[in-house]
Amino acid sequence: MKLQVEQPQSNLIVIKTSVKMDPDFTNRANIYKSILNKQIFNNTFSIITVLPQTYSLGYELKPYFEKQINGKKYLFNNYVKNEGDVLLTIIQSEEFRRGLSFIVLGSEKNLEAIAFVINKALLNWESPKFSGKEQIYYCEDDGNTICLYNSTFTKELLSNLQF
Repeated sequence: MKLQVEQPQSNLIVIKTSVKMDPDFTNRANIYKSILNKQIFNNTFSIITVLPQTYSLGYELKPYFEKQINGKKYLFNNYVKNEGDVLLTIIQSEEFRRGLSFIVLGSEKNLEAIAFVINKALLNWESPKFSGKEQIYYCEDDGNTICLYNSTFTKELLSNLQF
């Protein structure tokens, strides 16, 4: 599967895939895991989940805390270790595919500020416009697009990957 890679701004890379080639999300999940694993390998990271459900994966990952932001419930996970299948499980989760879970690398202290940016974007039906130094990874378009904010990858490198 060839990836369609775009860079709408200097710190954001957008990778588009096709649901026609992967109706059950298996190939996309593995592609996303391969890409994100290179960024997150041997690091701990955080997850922000918007409007978590009782079955949300974040409740299984400890530690977590909840907070209301502008009337919306947010679930925060700190110090998630990238071990075993945890990254693939996150990527395969309904929240991640629907753009309601955000993987954050590089800051456990700014999670609430990041959640405010996410909240503003959801209210305005637009993509989040982050401004920090954290690396943030999330999906759009029901999992057909993955967004890499402040990634160490280049558009050129990702454009040449074949899966």
